[in-house]
Amino acid sequence: MKTIRGTDGRLLSDEQVELSDVEKIKNTKENEVNTKSDQVRQLQKEVDDMRGEVERIRRRTELKDLLKSYKLMWLSQRLKASEARKVTKKVFV
Repeated sequence: MKTIRGTDGRLLSDEQVELSDVEKIKNTKENEVNTKSDQVRQLQKEVDDMRGEVERIRRRTELKDLLKSYKLMWLSQRLKASEARKVTKKVFV
């Protein structure tokens, strides 16, 4: 094989070494792509898992804000009722 030459004058053994190197590089790149694809899938899964948690936190915050609003309305109504009782007592006293 060392003495066989192609039409371009290159040794067949040199071409085989070159092809082998290209194949190794190709396999390495495929492995890198597969590894990165696995990482992307894992990160996507983590993001999907976080979405549920974020939605739960968002709903909880909304409910807390709504509860604060209801408490303020309730206190306001109590204050108005208290003021109304004071005014009524003053009128009838």
